[in-house]
Amino acid sequence: MPRIRLRTAISFVAALALVAGCNDELLEPDDEAFGGSIVVGLPQVGTLDPPRVTGLPALSILRTACDGVVGLEAGNPVPQPALAEQWSLSSVARLLKVQLREGLQFQDGTPVTSSAVREALSRVARPGTDSPWSSLVSKVEGFGEVVTGEATSLSGVRIIDETSFEVRLSVPASEFPTVLSHPALTPVSLESIREQPEGADLPVCAGPYRVRRDSGDQDFRLGKVSEYQSRNDAYLNSGRGLAEVILIRAYDSQEDAYQAYVSNEVDLAPVPDSRLGEAQASEGDLHSGPTTDLTYLGFAPAGGPTADPRVRRAISLSIDRLAIIEAVYGDGRDPAERWLDPGYGSGIPQPCAQYLSRIDDPQRAQAQLAEAAVDPTSVEIPLYHSDQGRGRLVAEAVQVQVKQVLGVDVTPAPVRRQSVEEAYSSEDPSIWLLSTRVELPLPDQFLGDPFRTGGKSNILGFSDPGFDDSIHAAERSSSPEEAARLYLEAESRLCDLMPGIPLWRAVGHWAVDTSAVVFEGNRVLGSLGVPILRHARAAGA
Repeated sequence: MPRIRLRTAISFVAALALVAGCNDELLEPDDEAFGGSIVVGLPQVGTLDPPRVTGLPALSILRTACDGVVGLEAGNPVPQPALAEQWSLSSVARLLKVQLREGLQFQDGTPVTSSAVREALSRVARPGTDSPWSSLVSKVEGFGEVVTGEATSLSGVRIIDETSFEVRLSVPASEFPTVLSHPALTPVSLESIREQPEGADLPVCAGPYRVRRDSGDQDFRLGKVSEYQSRNDAYLNSGRGLAEVILIRAYDSQEDAYQAYVSNEVDLAPVPDSRLGEAQASEGDLHSGPTTDLTYLGFAPAGGPTADPRVRRAISLSIDRLAIIEAVYGDGRDPAERWLDPGYGSGIPQPCAQYLSRIDDPQRAQAQLAEAAVDPTSVEIPLYHSDQGRGRLVAEAVQVQVKQVLGVDVTPAPVRRQSVEEAYSSEDPSIWLLSTRVELPLPDQFLGDPFRTGGKSNILGFSDPGFDDSIHAAERSSSPEEAARLYLEAESRLCDLMPGIPLWRAVGHWAVDTSAVVFEGNRVLGSLGVPILRHARAAGA
């Protein structure tokens, strides 16, 4: 039902953290004189200690409140200056030199130093931290020693002086500057760590908002820092944020958060797939954007009829992605037209545009199969899928469409967790319904890990020297622009050979009360399908 506006304005007292010295005292100015107050509804947040943070709600709060070593702008593969003013990679991308901005302070008044950055990276690797993000620093020299407890700090992070350091990598990794934008690697005050070695729930970071608990254990108040000294070029207004106060109201579920929006308790909230029709009819705005959660079909092993790329292209062109999405997910997915993040680079490679259609293309699908000289009546391929969730519905829809267009039998085969390894080891040709979920849109996670020879998640055994060459060259490039070009080259090769067929990305949906909240700039949602809260302010402020 349409949302009924029960309040014309909400005025919360703004909180400004003093940055001078170690004074934590709050000021209480009139928030309407600044960027106003906005109220955000989120599912349960959990800890905000950077190395232990999990889930998009907590990650979104950290990205809003705290600056990383570098920033990452939505849709831009090139990292932007943040705490670091500049950096450089060696010619083979194994040595990163970083210069921090001078005079930066954490929100308790202590200086932002190279030592604090080293501690942030080392904490993620320590077994006692129990961080889910240790792989982020796995390419830093000394990682193994920290993981096993032989050392407490990464030997590859060498302090040059208070504001400059270098990171030595065990393998080439041109994407490592981008990795430093991840919230799990957010530097925090060394003094705050000394006070709570096991990690505090609230970060004392360097950034435009100070995080405090509000009315409940899972409710938070992000108050504007009066003297934000840094800048983050990934955002408008040098990253200073627009709203004076951002109040986070945490709920048990996405559904509960949305109902709080309907009841006017919050100004913006995620919308469950089941509520999209209701949200579209409301008085506020509905903003939708693809996330990095990608579902695809993978082919294994190399033998059989699916060894021919033309057969794989034919199957891709026979799938009506929009029809499956509408039948299975409603509007909860966006057809995938490439492997990389939708905004990556200046355009979609030609092979991706040619073979990845939103709807089926029967004539071209049949032409590809005819070129391969495959008798469709002789082909029967199992399509393995999870026996939980909506995998069965998707597999059955793919079966019907491929049969109708190509006459090829693709037979759904549910797989329980304990039988996956056995099915993977089979030498018979098969198709797998797979998904990948990343919290940082790194090209190597979408391309290199699942498809290069020996890639850590290349479970289907794909191997191609040309693709490998592009990936390896991208990893060794010291130029972010050149690395982006090479990753696009690798993506083009992948779409041409089609060892897997991208199907769709999950979509984030957000309801925004436009009478209460205004987003500046061209985008409301970032690459992860969540609002860019640094660009939000109260309407009329």
